[in-house]
Amino acid sequence: MRKAAFVLMEIMVALVAIGILITLGFPVYQNIVEDSKAKVCDANLKALQNSLNVYAMEHDTMPASLSQIPQEYIKKAYAGILKEKGAWKIKLAHFVISLDKRGLAYAAFLKDDIARGDTKLITCPRDTNPSPTHGSYGVNSALTNISSQDYQNLSAGTLMVGDCVNATFSSAAELTERHRHFTILGQSETYAQVVDIKGRIKEEHGGRVKDKEAGDKDEDEDEDEDEEEHGKSSKRHGHHSKDGGKH
Repeated sequence: MRKAAFVLMEIMVALVAIGILITLGFPVYQNIVEDSKAKVCDANLKALQNSLNVYAMEHDTMPASLSQIPQEYIKKAYAGILKEKGAWKIKLAHFVISLDKRGLAYAAFLKDDIARGDTKLITCPRDTNPSPTHGSYGVNSALTNISSQDYQNLSAGTLMVGDCVNATFSSAAELTERHRHFTILGQSETYAQVVDIKGRIKEEHGGRVKDKEAGDKDEDEDEDEDEEEHGKSSKRHGHHSKDGGKH
């Protein structure tokens, strides 16, 4: 009788241990899937940023919305990203999404879209209801219809394209926070992703923007760095002018 009670106790302890492991492991699994979706979104944003650069050079102006970008621009930009160093991470992210039941439909059409350059490439895996015209992303309204010259003169920290239900956004607060980070307790924190004109991916939390890689830099610091770089450039030009005067 004592032996049976002891065995029953062991089984109960084992079940509790398994339950704890599952509870702790589920947020880890969720983060793997969410990080994969964010990685795909990163690639989308960079492809759109590259496409807008090409559009500015070809048309000497910026488009009014992402829907005006020719499909071949996006196709070439995405193909170029998949050839860059570390592109295996993007392909792995697509594979992870395909294993997640909620992402099967997205992964299925994405493989075909990469091949033919379909506009669904500008659809975020976290967007359940993308726009038929601009997909999952909006462009900074400060960039729309400006000249190529004005675009080149913008500060390095200027936000370009980000997660947005609207075709344009005028501030970081108007971005759509559709991505998630999970804690070990299963609690989630939402954020939006956005790319600046230098191709750097950033995260937006409650209107605040920070560099995704560094994590401790915000939009204001980017602008300070840009002003410092501009100041150094001006000093160099002034120094060259003085040297020229001596000769």
